Amino acid sequence: MQVVYADVLIILNTYVNFALLRLAAVISGAGVNRLRLFLSALAGGVYSLVIFVDSMPAALSFALKIAVSALMVLIAFGYKNFAVYAKKFAAFFFVSFLFAGLMFALWIFVRPQTMLFNNQTVYFQFDTLTLLIATTVCYVLLRVICFITEKRAPKGHIYEITVCIMERSVTCNALLDSGSTLKDCFTSLPVIAADRSLFDFIPEDISEIPKKLRPRYIPLNTVSGDGAMLAVRPDKVRIRGVNCDFETSELFIGLSAAKIKNGDFEAVLPYEILEQREGKTYV
Repeated sequence: MQVVYADVLIILNTYVNFALLRLAAVISGAGVNRLRLFLSALAGGVYSLVIFVDSMPAALSFALKIAVSALMVLIAFGYKNFAVYAKKFAAFFFVSFLFAGLMFALWIFVRPQTMLFNNQTVYFQFDTLTLLIATTVCYVLLRVICFITEKRAPKGHIYEITVCIMERSVTCNALLDSGSTLKDCFTSLPVIAADRSLFDFIPEDISEIPKKLRPRYIPLNTVSGDGAMLAVRPDKVRIRGVNCDFETSELFIGLSAAKIKNGDFEAVLPYEILEQREGKTYV
């Protein structure tokens, strides 16, 4: 009879869940907060105690797995809107389903003596050295995947930005666009174009905007013709994404009257901001 240690079970599944969440973040292009990832992974680790439940119906086990996965995604990545949340949930469910399938296949065909698979939860009896080696291998593999993904698809990345301005904080998703060349013509600072509705507390009349925000109109060219976008200088902007977490104030926020929101993002982030991130404040 296999002896299962609850502490080992929780630790193992927490490590596995952290790796799966990190991989899901890479696939979905989600911003990463390590503390939130850990808390989410820990919640999944505690749920793994379900392995002690005997004779659980497969339908109930699957339903609980879906519910817990939904909670883990909420803890790890938060909730902006349904479309963004669904994308992150689908990525996490995919990698979790793939991992569970691999573990089930291993259990069916190899039957390791130290492995137990029950209620879609896996348990290995291992020592500290094995845990350290396995963790190191997983970390290296994830770093390689992150590196390859970021280098191959920088244009399609979604970053989370938090804009601090007028004693308020606005958080939204921004699409990284290497083709965006929008700049302030006086300072040559890059401009993040954001949906105007996110900053409805900023007056529409430029004369009513505090001078410290350095309000100005930024000329721009669009497919529909030439125009101008109202822009302001924020106190700071925090940018978070794959292998990226820093703060900068060396930019402007353009308040786009044209709708930018599409479910995945509410702003457009020029690639130049990431290229010049050296020397910025990392957090």
